[in-house]
Amino acid sequence: MPARHSPLPESLGRNFSRARALQLGVPPGRLRAADLVTPFRGARAREERGAPPGTGELWLPVPGEAPSPATAFDAGSTHPGAVRAAALRVRAAEYLPIMHPHEFFSGRTAAALWRLPVPPAASADIDVGVLLPRSPPRRRGVRGTRHTAGSIEIVDIGGVRVLSPASVWLVVGPHLEPWDRVALGDQVVRAPRFPGGFRPPPRAPYSTIGALAESLRLPHRRGREALLESLPLLRTGAASPPETHTRLALQADPAMPEFVLDHDVRDDSGRFLGCSEIAFVEYRLAVEYEGDHHRVDRAQWERDIEKYREYADAGWRVIRVTSRLLYGRTHELRGGVRHALASRGWKPP
Repeated sequence: MPARHSPLPESLGRNFSRARALQLGVPPGRLRAADLVTPFRGARAREERGAPPGTGELWLPVPGEAPSPATAFDAGSTHPGAVRAAALRVRAAEYLPIMHPHEFFSGRTAAALWRLPVPPAASADIDVGVLLPRSPPRRRGVRGTRHTAGSIEIVDIGGVRVLSPASVWLVVGPHLEPWDRVALGDQVVRAPRFPGGFRPPPRAPYSTIGALAESLRLPHRRGREALLESLPLLRTGAASPPETHTRLALQADPAMPEFVLDHDVRDDSGRFLGCSEIAFVEYRLAVEYEGDHHRVDRAQWERDIEKYREYADAGWRVIRVTSRLLYGRTHELRGGVRHALASRGWKPP
């Protein structure tokens, strides 16, 4: 029979500091009980077996922004990026009670908190920054970083100090591969909207391409050359990293005709049929990346069938791109798009 433990004050919440618990009269021995874990020195967390996905994560209250299966960064997703992001948000929630007022979440941890793509890393440590001349935190499970005042922007969202999304790109971007650097930047400048324009946009973009360019005027910024190289490639219409990667794969072919992003497809009467990530409007050709949720989510699968039937009735053709095609057979992807365009009247230069 499991041991019974004396109840803890409800005001402590799920994650709390040892100092706060002692201040509320919790005996030191109670803080060593088996129903509590010590994620960081001086921190405690209640262990909740069988808790639903998303429990214990730190979520910034971003107006109008909610996790979506379309980006695969929703609570409970098995997408590798979603799993990494969820783990970082849990660790951030556990660290928050012992966080000093001069510290802030930075790097990959800040990206996860803003629902930006989280680049892979060998370590699961969270990123916590300080401004010079302060010393960074030295704790197991924490990667401390130091930044120069004026080179980054720190914001306070609901009591959580964190790098702004634009600063996430400036700090994390130089450490990424070129396609991933552009994908992260795309998400920072993305202008969210509802397909069809039936409702106002849920929120404003986190930043703009112009604002990022202004930030790069600082001559001694670390990684400036790599960021300047990626800046002209950023676009506002990509909803996920694979969409950015698909666009970049097509743009690598200099003969490819112009296309638009995030395009609302309508029939000849103006009826809205759906939104496509990449559209060669003149040739009525759409290119769409199919994430795994298109296969395993039955409702999504049925919506796709109906959408593509209506596209065909309106004279549109759709090329559906899988992960294997995009990352393993990129040359074949470009060839397929070129062939489809040629069949619709496009003449290569």
